[in-house]
Amino acid sequence: MRHLIGLAIIVLSALFLISGSTSTQNLTQAVISIPSLNSCELQSKLEQEFRSINSVSLCESNLMTNTMTILYDDRNLTKNEIEGILAKWGCYPKSISFHKLIP
Repeated sequence: MRHLIGLAIIVLSALFLISGSTSTQNLTQAVISIPSLNSCELQSKLEQEFRSINSVSLCESNLMTNTMTILYDDRNLTKNEIEGILAKWGCYPKSISFHKLIP
């Protein structure tokens, strides 16, 4: 539970910092539970892959909770594309929660 609170604080802080530069975007937050997210190498590769996408504003993951949080413009990235990127690295989400962020 403490890890989830820490992750929420990080995400909210990042939202505060990027809110001015992304006001024209339709930001959505995806919180993804990935049971196979268990190595620093996989974590690094996934984060690099998502961060290389223009419509992704933030990508963070946590090995202790096996979760990844992505803030992205939902006009340019779909759930299927997110799942495809995860599958490319052998990751299949246990669950994905989407939250529309209103500027």
